[in-house]
Amino acid sequence: MTSALKNARLLAILLIIIVIFKSGALLAEEPSEMLLFQEIPMVIGALVETETDMNPVSITVIDEEMIRITPARNLYDLLEVYVPGFHYMTHFDASHMGLRGLIVDRDYSFLLLVNGRCVNQRSHNGATTELENWDLNDIELVEVIRGPGSVTYGPGAVAGVINITTKGQAEPQGSSAGFQYVSGYHSQGAYASHSLIGSNYTILFYGSLTKTGGFTNPNIYAFAPPSREAGYVGTEDGTNVSMQTPILDFYPDSRDKPQMKLYGQMTFLREWKLWTRYVNSGTSRIVCWTDDPLNPDPELQTRWFQKRLTENGKWENNPSTGVQQAEITLENNHIFAHNLDLKTTLSALSTDQERIDDKTYGKGNYVENYAESNLLFKSLLRFSPTDKLKTAVGCEFSYDHLGMGWGDTDKDAFIMDDGVLFVSGPNSPALQARPWIGPDQQVYRTAYNMYNYALLGEISSMVFHRCNVLLSGRLDKHQFSKMVLSPRLAVIYNAENLGLFKLSLQRSIRENTLIQLAATDYFGNMEPEQEMFNGAELMYGRSFNNFTTDVSLFYSAADLLGWNASGGETDAEQFRTTSKAGNLKVGGVEMAVEYATDKGDLRIGINHVYCKQLDFSLAEGELGSYISRSESHDTDYESVSREGYGNDRMNWANNMTKFHSIARITDRLMVYNSIRATWGYEGNQNWMTMYEKGAQGKAVESLVEENIEHMRKNDIFEADVRFDMSVSYKLSSPLSVTIFGQNIIKPTKNWRYIYIQEGGAAIEEPTVIGLRAGYRF
Repeated sequence: MTSALKNARLLAILLIIIVIFKSGALLAEEPSEMLLFQEIPMVIGALVETETDMNPVSITVIDEEMIRITPARNLYDLLEVYVPGFHYMTHFDASHMGLRGLIVDRDYSFLLLVNGRCVNQRSHNGATTELENWDLNDIELVEVIRGPGSVTYGPGAVAGVINITTKGQAEPQGSSAGFQYVSGYHSQGAYASHSLIGSNYTILFYGSLTKTGGFTNPNIYAFAPPSREAGYVGTEDGTNVSMQTPILDFYPDSRDKPQMKLYGQMTFLREWKLWTRYVNSGTSRIVCWTDDPLNPDPELQTRWFQKRLTENGKWENNPSTGVQQAEITLENNHIFAHNLDLKTTLSALSTDQERIDDKTYGKGNYVENYAESNLLFKSLLRFSPTDKLKTAVGCEFSYDHLGMGWGDTDKDAFIMDDGVLFVSGPNSPALQARPWIGPDQQVYRTAYNMYNYALLGEISSMVFHRCNVLLSGRLDKHQFSKMVLSPRLAVIYNAENLGLFKLSLQRSIRENTLIQLAATDYFGNMEPEQEMFNGAELMYGRSFNNFTTDVSLFYSAADLLGWNASGGETDAEQFRTTSKAGNLKVGGVEMAVEYATDKGDLRIGINHVYCKQLDFSLAEGELGSYISRSESHDTDYESVSREGYGNDRMNWANNMTKFHSIARITDRLMVYNSIRATWGYEGNQNWMTMYEKGAQGKAVESLVEENIEHMRKNDIFEADVRFDMSVSYKLSSPLSVTIFGQNIIKPTKNWRYIYIQEGGAAIEEPTVIGLRAGYRF
């Protein structure tokens, strides 16, 4: 299909969506004196009613204008631009986020919320669904808690909380539509929305479709431990060095399926809100390692970086991961009095996950193929007896079901993989395709049902003039684990002209994944592991003369769950691949300054974060981890003992500096630019040194030396500097156009790193130019 034909088809789909939405306007009443929906305002990071700047957490807020003007492919890019200390790497099944020294091979240390509803995949991957969709036009606000938030949002909020607020009842009546094209990635998308306003209701419809072919012939450098030496670099003609076959594209749609968003929201009878949402995303992955290069079969040397040849003779981007999610939520906001209100939510959510890591798309080559469904009830009552005393108490109950993927009818198609732990029926085609998986590694189940409940509360008291104390707590109980407490004590002192001082002490927890809890139930008599995070944070903020300054000193000590390199004495223990990995102590400082004119025609922000591993100790019995190389007995699955090197976190940069500005030159013209500098990948430098030393005197010594030399020559794990820019112009009142560029100046190679486990890769992200246009009817 030619490019012109693809564009025509996409435009036709857009026009159909617009016609459907516009036809709905005939059913709408003429706007009258509307009874407004009485949304109960909730401050992120707190349960009680309070001023935004009086909440006990560090927050980054990204508003609609910042979203619209920023050259961002997806939410990962958006967060990396604005959130101090945030960065991400790619991996097997999704990109993975890092914040304040915490980054792991699944995003289960973050909670992702949409309109306050947690949409994490609890079974395996954590926060994933919304983050890689290329359409951001339906998002009104993104709020990010930098640091833990389990006390208010539940287990899993260890590294941070991301809350997406979609456009809703505040939208004016009418229709809007637009499109986006991003060069380099061959990405094109379109969206349309329509809102209706009646005498006592509002309705919003939204839909988008985005097709991305991916960046072809990317410059890739792959590297691996000495026993699996790589040294593969993509060539100019886009072929694999050993096989002369096409290398994988970067960031294409998973299995060539376009990304889609469908969203509908209705508010009615003053206090009711009903919304439903469907989102899908996913991409093919340039993943972490090559197979053993000492094997004479060249295919096994490079199989993770080349396309797969299907039975019909077509080269496909594979491996790939695709995820889709559907939800429906009913909210009630009831205000009894000015100081007493109740917010209640009833919601159903289902997530379908597919991951393929092998040569073909047959069911036998699925690594993951399942659906996770969740029913949630939660309610929060807030009561403020006086202005100096405020309280909140709430409860939550959720029910989870793991079973067949959407559209599957054969129970044996249910497949969940967590390393060497494999959950499926005994007749699963995926199991049959893996003869090396023995019965002691197999959990023979085709469905699981689990539940958990929680009680939470908070009290805020003005103990003396200008000093407020918040005491918060949350009790969580899972069907297969013991009850745990997440407490928090926060003291907030308003020194008026001197600024605002906050001190927060808290413990956050993370339950193990549902696949691990399912294995716990299957094997019996094992106590599920839980991740404990103890943190302290001192915050300072002050606003003066259009400037806002924020400084945060933070410290954390976390007993992390992670990949288990040691095995165990029994079959059940051997395959618990996410048991205790070790204790990680991290400390750092965040500094941010923002400037905004009174009219808002100029906004400037700059921040710097320094975050350092203070100590890491492996858990008892562990032989290695992917957290740090500072432990002397860390063998990383190798038989060669190595000394400990450095004292730094893997997959992490100790220093990050970010700058952005948004200038409204005229009523029609806006200009945006950002600069980001990241340096200090000390943990990864330790990794390079460790393997270089470990290979001395061995058969792979020359290979390792050549590989390390090439890495250093190409500035891998050195400083990374990025420049983005965009110009937005309003051609007429309803029509606006934005031209943007990513990596438009490249003082460095702009490597996007793979999260390192047994090996890794670096992909050079390209310079791209994009175009967005929007029209309001």
